[in-house]
Amino acid sequence: MLTTIVRFELGRHFRSISTYVYFVLLAGIAFLLMSAAAGAFASASVVTGVGGKVMANSPYSLAGFISLLSYFGLLIISAITGKAAFQDFEHNIHSFFFTAPISKAAYLGGRFLASLVILLAIFSSIAFGLALATVMPFVDKLQLGPNHPWAYVQPFLVSVIPNTLVMGALFFSLAALSRRILPVYMTSVILLIGYLIALSLTTKIEEKFVAALLDPFGQIAMDRVTEYWTVSEKNARMIGLEGALLWNRALWVGVAAALLGFTYVKFKFVYALEGRRARKKAVEATAGEVKAPGFVLPKTVRVFSAGASLRSLARLSRLGFIETVGPYDRRYLRHTDLSSHVPDGRAGGRFVLALHSDHHHVLLRRARMARSRRPDE
Repeated sequence: MLTTIVRFELGRHFRSISTYVYFVLLAGIAFLLMSAAAGAFASASVVTGVGGKVMANSPYSLAGFISLLSYFGLLIISAITGKAAFQDFEHNIHSFFFTAPISKAAYLGGRFLASLVILLAIFSSIAFGLALATVMPFVDKLQLGPNHPWAYVQPFLVSVIPNTLVMGALFFSLAALSRRILPVYMTSVILLIGYLIALSLTTKIEEKFVAALLDPFGQIAMDRVTEYWTVSEKNARMIGLEGALLWNRALWVGVAAALLGFTYVKFKFVYALEGRRARKKAVEATAGEVKAPGFVLPKTVRVFSAGASLRSLARLSRLGFIETVGPYDRRYLRHTDLSSHVPDGRAGGRFVLALHSDHHHVLLRRARMARSRRPDE
């Protein structure tokens, strides 16, 4: 069931126009960024490293570009992961899933895994845009070095995938537990603005290792690892998981796992609402009810087997056929002539019971018919 949900969600995303809009948008921004770094624009330039001696497509520069653009993809993460958890409540179809033979783990896990896969597919456009710009004829080849495919993949393992997991877990949990999408969008905007402000404030923290650990995106930890690299190292060396960066990634991936575990425990796989309003409505609904003493409802077991489905199909088909084409026995119709009632009576109703017997099956129909004044009155 988990794989079925994942395939369904991926198919839905690949049919959505927004997926391709996100892909083209990030690829276009990455293309312009690399073009500017490679000297394509005389009036604009992007300098990486010290003194502009670091190549625009070096592993160090690519890690910075891919990580930076993935930060601004925070709004995309919130839109996709938040929507994955909220869409059933938005369209009021969650009751169908909650009463189907689907486990909570498959329901939540399938939605979350599919959103992660589609996000990584969208973020791959960053590497595509950067690589495409390096082969354009209008860039300065002197500012570019040889293209190494692994230099485009490594930042995803170190930065993009962990960040997507952490932020996706946060937004997915908010949407699943609140069953609302507004808190997700508000949190994404506040988090993006707050993070940009916090980057300037963390320079005042004397304990750099603590500051590196507290950074959820790992940028401070990455700067700490490459702080004393030479120009040649930045042009040739890959940024790996080591030192403060390793501890940072392990810490925040653990936070993401804890968030997902908390969501699984707290998520109510039921149709009824929870909380004070739900309890208040339940009390008001049952205030006038009188329970029969000593009466115990029978325990039911839901069966979703193929045999049960076939039996239900046969019975419903026969019932529908008889109800649709079977002739009614007019001897059992009562009160069909409503025009003989008192014309000045107020709008009311009368129930008509139609009984039809066919092969020992009795169909009951209840129709509400309104009386009105006669046209000539």
